Amino acid sequence: MFTTKRWLGVLVVLCLSLSLAACGGGNNGAGNAGSGNEPPVSGNAPASDNGEGSPQAQKTLTMFVDFPWWPMSDWSGKIPEAITTATGVTIHVQVASDANQLPLMIASGELPDLVFTYDHISKMSDSKVSYPWQELIDKYTPDFKIDDLTKAVNTVSDGNYYTVRDGFSPPGELAKYPKALFRGGGMALRTDIMEEIGNPEIKTLDDFLNVLGTVKEKYPDMTPLALTPGQIDSYFRLQLGLPRFGFTEVEGKPAYFIGEPRQLEYYQFMNELYTRGFITADQYTWKDPNQSKQLALTGKAFAWEYTETAAETLNAELAKNGAAFTFTHLTPMLTNKAALINNTP
Repeated sequence: MFTTKRWLGVLVVLCLSLSLAACGGGNNGAGNAGSGNEPPVSGNAPASDNGEGSPQAQKTLTMFVDFPWWPMSDWSGKIPEAITTATGVTIHVQVASDANQLPLMIASGELPDLVFTYDHISKMSDSKVSYPWQELIDKYTPDFKIDDLTKAVNTVSDGNYYTVRDGFSPPGELAKYPKALFRGGGMALRTDIMEEIGNPEIKTLDDFLNVLGTVKEKYPDMTPLALTPGQIDSYFRLQLGLPRFGFTEVEGKPAYFIGEPRQLEYYQFMNELYTRGFITADQYTWKDPNQSKQLALTGKAFAWEYTETAAETLNAELAKNGAAFTFTHLTPMLTNKAALINNTP
């Protein structure tokens, strides 16, 4: 999460409440970082109690979510409500309409208060666009500590860090939560179509291929499998017990993950998906995850490969749209090699 130089308000506590690895911030209007002439935060609302007996004015910040597929468009639920109660800040959520919207906003200088992005971290990590975290922490929340390794990982060429990405946790943090699982690939299947073809068992990758073949035969106008940009290899490398990135060990020596000899199994499997017509070549050119998601939501795809939240993500939107079908998650491990590999430092 980036704090833009549009203005600064009650921010640091809010962002740290959202995630220990996502934001930067400010205060409740007692002072501003940067030029010192930023306008006040928009949308004053009735005062709320900050938990210490003193009321604080409620304010509204706009957060731009640079993920067109993002399913939530409002600030609601137990966690947002708890954050608002603790900080006096509520959020107006604006979801990107497409992958080009944020670059255009950066170029024009028309940015909201907060930006949540993955693809444009380098563009946002600029002192002309965003506030350096350390500058805000030193001034407004000096007791908030970020370990040196996390700082080093996120510091850019100008010596500042403008966000803390959530794809990395230092060993000390990981040790606190030994049962925590890393995010993995997932596969969602059309429930009604599975029923129509007799709910065949899917216990192996061959079983899965057979089901895709049946769907292709019975529903020739449907895409058997839609792959999601950024997650294309997540599900099948997990099933084959292969790393997706970083380093691994080959013959007792460190090697980049593609140096693992069994990576050939993954490429052969993906080639089979293509040659049998279960996926299409253009899926590898997609940049916007919505391109695959829309195939599933509009009934044009039988299976959607995403993360472990695939079925839940689709079903929430399908219910909102009044669709007549749902998806179910394919839960079995399909090989005896299946593993979610953590090869981070």
